[in-house]
Amino acid sequence: MADNYLEKRMADYRAGRLKPGVRHYGTHETRSALIFNERVEDISLLATELRRRGWRVAFCCGDRVGGTRFAQTNGCRFYPFNPTDISSRERSIVDLSSHWGFIDCLIDLCDVEAPLSETELEVLLEKVNSTSENNENNA
Repeated sequence: MADNYLEKRMADYRAGRLKPGVRHYGTHETRSALIFNERVEDISLLATELRRRGWRVAFCCGDRVGGTRFAQTNGCRFYPFNPTDISSRERSIVDLSSHWGFIDCLIDLCDVEAPLSETELEVLLEKVNSTSENNENNA
């Protein structure tokens, strides 16, 4: 039965009665960010705010359980990561680029020891927005 169905569909396609569908994924470009940090707690504020603004967010951290839980509940992409291993950063960038096609912003917070304050978060978000807007204008 499946063979008959497939043969009919192929015959319809060859005869021009069936056209391949065009998929529309949205009308605006979505920005994307990849955040590096060792602790999920430090990533959570920034990632949550970027997601609220409509960004696609991926992050790398060393806490596998916390990172997986945060990614699943907030719609982010998670990569387990060892901050001393440069190749793990490269692998995550290559994999994410293959999924999304590009990454607008890389944010490395590995050297930040204390959690970000609200003012520091706002300053960082302004820099991220201005950088990604400049990149769009230069493209």
